[in-house]
Amino acid sequence: MDLRVQVPQVQIEYMNGLDQARTSHLATYSTNSLSYAAINALVRSNLEHDLVDKFGRKNVDATGEKAIKVHGLDGSRADCDLVPTFELNVFMNDGLGAQMIEGVAILGRTGDWTYNFPDQHHDNGITKRSRTSHRFKRNVRMLKRLNYELLSRGDIARRIPSFYAECLVYGVEDDFFLIERDDRYDRLLRILKRLAEQLADANWCHMATEVNAIKFLFRNNSAWTPTEAAAFVRASINRLTS
Repeated sequence: MDLRVQVPQVQIEYMNGLDQARTSHLATYSTNSLSYAAINALVRSNLEHDLVDKFGRKNVDATGEKAIKVHGLDGSRADCDLVPTFELNVFMNDGLGAQMIEGVAILGRTGDWTYNFPDQHHDNGITKRSRTSHRFKRNVRMLKRLNYELLSRGDIARRIPSFYAECLVYGVEDDFFLIERDDRYDRLLRILKRLAEQLADANWCHMATEVNAIKFLFRNNSAWTPTEAAAFVRASINRLTS
């Protein structure tokens, strides 16, 4: 389980060479005497103190790059990651002028920023689910279970993150979910075979986005490459057809 801890500070990003002065009318900001790093460190320290006070030192791990982990207690379902986040305002040129997109920004302990767009991810996932007669999420869940099975069998070297698995399935056209003669097995296999075709297409890989339809899936030092994704998809197909 992941929980966001919202920090009362805004990270601003100007994309596509936008002139900051020309977009200033879209929002009004005030400055803070503390740096982002100082604010992040203060929030992490206070959060760690409160969590240790509540759950005990042995159950709290604050050594992570982005998150503070609370280990699952007896009778609880799973570990919980708490991530301090800043509000993110991204100014982009949509062809008609500047527009602002809201998201969240995570500042790692090493100073690297990560930008996420959870609201857009949620909304697009719901829309995709509706367009595919609720089969989008079902196939995401099936692929996630298959992911763990492949790892336990040694068919893949490392588990693909659940987020990436969802993004891969999201990139498959709706029609591949809607063939009525397919049972669940046939449908997942059809989706995986289509994914294999897409991952072999350099242009598709270059343009593929996350579910939020804002961030590119395989650009900007992504943790996963098209080659690794293709290997995972091949292993999944082999498992289903063996």
